[in-house]
Amino acid sequence: MLMRVVLVCGPSGSGKSTYIAENLYRDAVDVIDLYQFQEMKSYPSGIHGVLMVRLSYAFLEDAVVAAVQKHILLETEKRRQRAQQGGAISSLPGGLVVIEGTYVKARRRADLIQDVKTVFDGYEDCVFECVCVINSRGNKFMRADFEIPTVEEGFDKVTVVEDFETETPIPDLQQIVDAQKSIDRIKDGCFFE
Repeated sequence: MLMRVVLVCGPSGSGKSTYIAENLYRDAVDVIDLYQFQEMKSYPSGIHGVLMVRLSYAFLEDAVVAAVQKHILLETEKRRQRAQQGGAISSLPGGLVVIEGTYVKARRRADLIQDVKTVFDGYEDCVFECVCVINSRGNKFMRADFEIPTVEEGFDKVTVVEDFETETPIPDLQQIVDAQKSIDRIKDGCFFE
């Protein structure tokens, strides 16, 4: 596979970060977290909360498109070099970009799907999957409003995870989650500097 993009969505507190750490983190070439773009310190104090939320989705989509483009180019170059050396291209694992965010509404996911699918245009071995983590641990108000993703939205595959057992001991898992959260995509903590 040339490129696999996985959106992990679900209500706050449902275990998205834990699911990523358990199942996707070790194979991912990039993990992009919506929360990193929604930190108040990243925006001037005069920006209203609603505008900040809209900007955060736009900034995340830009980061996702940039990451996918970069990794498609890298994977394409790896395949070109492997072919020149007479090696089997099918043995290359391909890139995995993971996106984490609540994405409660289908209309929010639609913009992201459209942007990612545009980058995929012309590449057959690219898929966009969605993993929906939803359970009783998540925020009950978000759970009530949450629209379960479907393939009709444009995903190549949708998996709904109602509950899961962690295999990694919790201290190790927390280190993985903390490492993922600490990836700084905002120069000096602010988009506007």
